[in-house]
Amino acid sequence: MFFLLLILLPAFTFVVLYLVGRVKPLDQVYMFFCGLLSVPLHDITDLLSVFKERQLAGDTKHPGLRTIILIIFLFFALTATMAASYNDLDAIPALFGGVNLNLPTLPPIFGYSMGFLYLSISVLFGGLYAEKYIPEEARVFTFQEEETEKKFTKFVSTSFWLSLVATVAFFADRAAYLNDSPITPLLQFTTFILLAVLTPLLGFVSIYLIARGIQVILSLALTLVWFVSSVSSHCLEYTHKHYLELALAREVQRSTTHTDTTVEAIPENEPVTVLPSPAPFAGRERKDFPIIDNGKPGFAERVNWALDQLEILPHRLQEVLEYLPKIEWDSSLTDGNWWRCVSNGMFGYDLSDDETTLFVIAHETGHNYQQVQYTDSSEDAANRYAHEVMVELGRA
Repeated sequence: MFFLLLILLPAFTFVVLYLVGRVKPLDQVYMFFCGLLSVPLHDITDLLSVFKERQLAGDTKHPGLRTIILIIFLFFALTATMAASYNDLDAIPALFGGVNLNLPTLPPIFGYSMGFLYLSISVLFGGLYAEKYIPEEARVFTFQEEETEKKFTKFVSTSFWLSLVATVAFFADRAAYLNDSPITPLLQFTTFILLAVLTPLLGFVSIYLIARGIQVILSLALTLVWFVSSVSSHCLEYTHKHYLELALAREVQRSTTHTDTTVEAIPENEPVTVLPSPAPFAGRERKDFPIIDNGKPGFAERVNWALDQLEILPHRLQEVLEYLPKIEWDSSLTDGNWWRCVSNGMFGYDLSDDETTLFVIAHETGHNYQQVQYTDSSEDAANRYAHEVMVELGRA
């Protein structure tokens, strides 16, 4: 029952919010906040897009393997560093002859790390030693010069074999201690000497391993932030566009049912009167009309489809060609204001819906036509013009 409610409650909430958003003027509130919130999310997505490119870059046969290896290295490098720090603090009284020092009390994890010290040393140097046997894309260290790679490989090999001897001495010392063997002090001395040699060698590489491990974790976190902000931004943009299209559809319906506008049918083959002068682009033909998609897929095809529909009304097609400067896709008109079109020919609408496409083109043409002919470029004037065009097309 709990899991059923877990699914039904969000679904019911979503349906209610959607239906409430269709109530005027709440749809305007939805559009405002969706547009407002999508702007910072879009900016965050752009800012963190480098993490998307990094995830998609290159031909990776083992995705995520290097990240996992670096996280493992980070764990053992931090463990070894904490154990070495605990050892140093513990040895201070012996080094300074019992001088009364106020040493800090470390968290219990530092004491626990001592139990993983030898394992950490073996894992770190063993992992680095095994790098030459794993895929190149998963390696922690990469070198530009072959000579440098040889020197580093020699250093890692020596350290690995020393860690192996230290581990053997450690377990031999434990066995000798449990059996009260007289060689216990010798094995302890050998173990501490090897540990003293390995600790600075480990410090040589651990600082880099810790830095790279932290970088990987931050990169994963920021990649997740990019994904969430990208998905949220697209959802908000889609919601904004959806309610805007619904609002525009209502406007089209309102315009087509406007009782104050009367349009007489044009008899077939009746000569069309030449447009009053001056038309801004008088005499321009369709082949000269600028259609600029700016890389928007399918945009030019949709514009040509709309012009094809207007071919049955030569005078209306002529008005579009002579009063609308151009039709150009402008992605900036969709940033936080999905969508908007301007009478200078800049369109932020993708022309995906047939009725809306014809209405919008007629509406923006109407602004210019009504301004030139009647010095009235208001929204109502443009809507009246668009309504007349839709009626003549038989789409009202």
